[in-house]
Amino acid sequence: MDIEDWENEPCFAFYFTPMKEAYDKMVEHLRELHNNGFLHFYYVIERNRTLQELVIELIRQYNIVKLLAGDDLKRDQFKFMYRMQEKVYNCALKNTFVNRNKDSPEAILNKVIPELTVFHTMMHIRDVDDRKALDIEKKAKKKAEREELGLSEEEEEELVLDIPQPEKKKGKKKVEIDPEIIEAARVAALYKRELATYGVSTQSVSAFSSVAHIACCFT
Repeated sequence: MDIEDWENEPCFAFYFTPMKEAYDKMVEHLRELHNNGFLHFYYVIERNRTLQELVIELIRQYNIVKLLAGDDLKRDQFKFMYRMQEKVYNCALKNTFVNRNKDSPEAILNKVIPELTVFHTMMHIRDVDDRKALDIEKKAKKKAEREELGLSEEEEEELVLDIPQPEKKKGKKKVEIDPEIIEAARVAALYKRELATYGVSTQSVSAFSSVAHIACCFT
């Protein structure tokens, strides 16, 4: 797991720790097989039910982690949702939230958390839009200043496109990359740049907040 400092992030540690433990158990068992000798390792491996169970458990834990934190956007949204529930946990509603049962009101899950999530999502969108507007204003001001000084326009950082290169065969004409693939790679690179600069992109957060708002309306 190449996520820095995940052990100190409670929402990640809760799901990542079981996956790491499952991986460590599988590796430990493989080392035991190796230490028992080559013949044991080679002939018994296909009938090793213990190893099969360990691999299945590792894959199960991996699928959970991939679903919740498989990329930067998922991790960002996962942390965001955790922070919303953490706010409820740290307020006067804690006992009702933690100790809810069939006799407890479900308003916290059905109303408080969805509405709190929508509210903070809209605030986040506002902050991102403000930062973008400020960056555009700064860029325009800097461009005007350079023009007054007779300087050329400052070059933007070049996008790094992740494009699979076609296999080149001897004696055959070079294969040109499909323009649609190049455009898709450019859009993906712009998205990664925006994500790195502003966090969750406005488009993704807007869609996320719309879903949460609809959920509130039907509860």
